[in-house]
Formats: sequence, structure tokens, C-alpha cells
Amino acid sequence: MGMPGKIVRSLDAAAQGDLLGSAAHYRDRMRRFREGLRPIG
Repeated sequence: MGMPGKIVRSLDAAAQGDLLGSAAHYRDRMRRFREGLRPIG
């Protein structure tokens, strides 16, 4: 099925915060997009 992930480097607290913020932003955009979907036709 593929190779498992491996740790390449550790993230400091700032990088972890940036990653979590980015994921939250992506999740919010997904919700907005999903709520705006309408049937075609």
C-alpha cells in the first residue's frame, strides 16, 4: 500500500502553531465551500 511516514525533522513550537493554524484555515474553507454547494440544473 505504500511506505509508512518517517520523521525527517522536529518542529519547534512556532512551526507547530503555524501548521495547526494552516490546518484550521483549510478546515474552515472546506466548510464554507461545502455549505455553498448547490445542485446544477
